[in-house]
Amino acid sequence: MKYFQYMRIKADIIPAEVYAEYDVPVNPDGYVYVEIRRGMYGLKEAGKIAFDQLVKKLAPFGYSPVEHTPGVWKHKTRKTVFTLCVDDFG
Repeated sequence: MKYFQYMRIKADIIPAEVYAEYDVPVNPDGYVYVEIRRGMYGLKEAGKIAFDQLVKKLAPFGYSPVEHTPGVWKHKTRKTVFTLCVDDFG
């Protein structure tokens, strides 16, 4: 991520195990404020972050996304073309 995102979570929905393992500060308003430093499920930028990681990881093997055709990848010297459909990168 180029810059961090922030979100607030109601303190009463965080499991007790999390409080036991981590030093989680709860604000007087009843919320926990967190800083998101990496991609996270449900984050609107998650798809873009995953795509950027794929480009970075597949490039050394000669693969790149096809221009003007989202989701289609090709090899630069071979006749290999494929599409990638992802439900969850977890």
